Amino acid sequence: MASSDSAYIDEEVYSRESTDLDGIAQATARERVLGWHSFLDLVWKARVPIIPPSELDGEGSGRLLGRGATMVVSEHVWETPQRRAGGGDQKQPPVVAVKRLIVRFADSDDGLHARPQHELALLANFALELRALCHGALRGHANVVRLLGITWAEKGLPALVVERASAHCPTIQSLIESRKLRGVQKADILAGIVDGLAVINSLSLVHGDLKPANILIVEQGTNIVPKLSDFAFSRSWREPLPSGGTEYWNAPEYCEFSTRKYHGSNIPPRCRDLFSLGLVFWYVLNEKLPFEDIGEEADSSNQTRRKITAAKESGHLLGQLEADCKRYVGFAHLVEEISLTRLI
Repeated sequence: MASSDSAYIDEEVYSRESTDLDGIAQATARERVLGWHSFLDLVWKARVPIIPPSELDGEGSGRLLGRGATMVVSEHVWETPQRRAGGGDQKQPPVVAVKRLIVRFADSDDGLHARPQHELALLANFALELRALCHGALRGHANVVRLLGITWAEKGLPALVVERASAHCPTIQSLIESRKLRGVQKADILAGIVDGLAVINSLSLVHGDLKPANILIVEQGTNIVPKLSDFAFSRSWREPLPSGGTEYWNAPEYCEFSTRKYHGSNIPPRCRDLFSLGLVFWYVLNEKLPFEDIGEEADSSNQTRRKITAAKESGHLLGQLEADCKRYVGFAHLVEEISLTRLI
C-alpha cells in the first residue's frame, strides 16, 4: 500500500498532454457518462493511493464534520496494519477527513444488489473533484486541500481521503465567527486564497463554488493556512459551465433570476470565480455576510434570491464601500488599512 507521502499522479501521463488536452479538461459530456471503467482508469493513471476501509476505523473514527449537497465529511483515524501490529512508527496516527457521496435509493429497491439513484452522475461529480486534486500543479500546492487517497464506502462507491482541517476552526466561516483577526492575518489569509485560485485558473479551470465554507483552515504552528476544497462544480473554460454551486456566492449571470445569463454573453468564464472571490474578500475584511442587509445565505425564498441577484447586478456593495471610505475614526485605523492594502 502506498503511504500518505506517495505520489498522487503519474507525471509522465500528464506531461504528455498539452494544455488543450489536460486531464481535467477532458471531463466532457461524453466522458461523464462512461461510468466505472473510465473512473477506475483515472485512478490507475493518476496513481491515487487506495486505502482499505479497515485502516480508517481507528478509535474515535466516524465523527461528522460537515454535510453538503452531494457529500458528507467525517473524521477518521488512519491506522495501518504495521501500526496496529506494534511495528514501525508509533507516533500518534494521523487524523484524516473522508468525503463520502450522499446516496439515495428508489423506494422499490431492496437487498444487497440495489444501486444508488443517479449513480453515474454521482460518480461523475466525484471524478471531477478527483481530477482536480490529482493534477500535478494542484496536488502539492500549499493552498489546495491535500489528497491522501481514496477508499470505499456504501455500495462500493468511492470516497475521498484528504487532510483534516483545524479542529477548532475548520473553515474561513468558522474562523471569522469565532476569532478576531488582525489586519495582517486577514491579508495573509486572502493572499493564500488568491494563490490557490490563481493556480486553478492557470489550468483553464473554474472552481465553481468558491465560498467561506469551502475554504478550509489548516493551522501550521502559528500560521493560519487557507486551502481551497470542494471541486465538485469545477469545469474547464471550454465546457458549458453549470449554474450549480451556492447561489448566494455565485456571479449574477449564474443565478436563476439574473437578467444577464451566462450563455450567449461575452463574460469570460474565469469571472465567475473572481466575482465569488470579491464576496469572500468582503466577508473576511468586514467580518459579515455581503448581503446580510437583504437576506441570509440560508434564505432560499424566491423573493430574497431575486433581491440579492439584483443587488449583485446593481453594484450594491460598491455603494456601501463608498460610504465606508469616509468613516475612519483615527490614524491607527487608517494606517492598518493602508498596511493591509500593501500586503495584499
